Amino acid sequence: LYNDNLTNDVNYQRITDAKGMNELVNDLYQSGKRVVFTMGKGGVGKTTIATEIALGLKKRGADVLLTTTDPANHINYQLAVKAGISVSRIDEKKELEKYKENVLQKSKEAGLTDFSYIEEDLRSPCTQEIAVFNAFAEIVEKADKQVVVIDTAPSGHALLLLDTTQSYDLQISNTEGDVPAS
Repeated sequence: LYNDNLTNDVNYQRITDAKGMNELVNDLYQSGKRVVFTMGKGGVGKTTIATEIALGLKKRGADVLLTTTDPANHINYQLAVKAGISVSRIDEKKELEKYKENVLQKSKEAGLTDFSYIEEDLRSPCTQEIAVFNAFAEIVEKADKQVVVIDTAPSGHALLLLDTTQSYDLQISNTEGDVPAS
C-alpha cells in the first residue's frame, strides 16, 4: 500500500509500517515520559487520543492524570474515573477570577489601600493568560507523582498557552508578584 502520488525520489513509509495506539502507549510507558500533550487543529481527535493514552498508561500500571485546557471540554470524565484515572479541567474564566482574587488579597495583606492601579492591571488581556498559565503550571507540577496527559485546545489556543511564559515573566517583573513554586 503505497501512495501513488509520491515520486520515486521521495522517502516515504509503507502505511502498514505505521505504529498503532498500543505501540505508542508502550513507548510512552517504557520511556518514563511524565507529561504527554495531544495537540492539533480542532476536530482531529485530540481528546479521543488523550483518553486512549491515559487509559493505556493506567492499564500498564501508571498513576495518570487526564486534564484538558480545551474550552469545548469533551473528556469522558465518567469513563476516566471508572478506570481509576484522575481528571481535571482548566476553566479559563474560573482561573481568571481565582487569580484576580489572589492578587487583590495579597495586596490587602501588604497594606495597600488604593487598588486602582492593580485593578487596571488586572483588566489587561495578558492577565487571563497568566491565570491560565498558573493553573497549567500547577497541573504539570503533578508530573512528579503522576503521568499527566494533557488534552489541549485547538492549535492556536494551545500555542498561546505555551507561549504565555514570556507574558508571565513580564507581568511578574512589572508587579513584583509572587512566583508560585510550580
